[in-house]
Amino acid sequence: MPEIIYEFIIAYIIYKIVFGFFVPLYRTGKMMQDSMTRMQKDMARAQEQFHQEQQQPSTAKANKIDDDYIDYEEVK
Repeated sequence: MPEIIYEFIIAYIIYKIVFGFFVPLYRTGKMMQDSMTRMQKDMARAQEQFHQEQQQPSTAKANKIDDDYIDYEEVK
């Protein structure tokens, strides 16, 4: 009879260690890994968008700036 009680106590301690420490540790690691993957994808997408904006011809912007320019005249 005492052996069964000892086995239940040991099983309960192992259960508490596994589900109180190892499972939350695994879940936290998995959440951090998912967050890092999502962040890397967002950064890659933002970098790709930045490079696409840099490669587009900026002549339209330059022409607009040139058209809006007013010559400076010095007043005496």
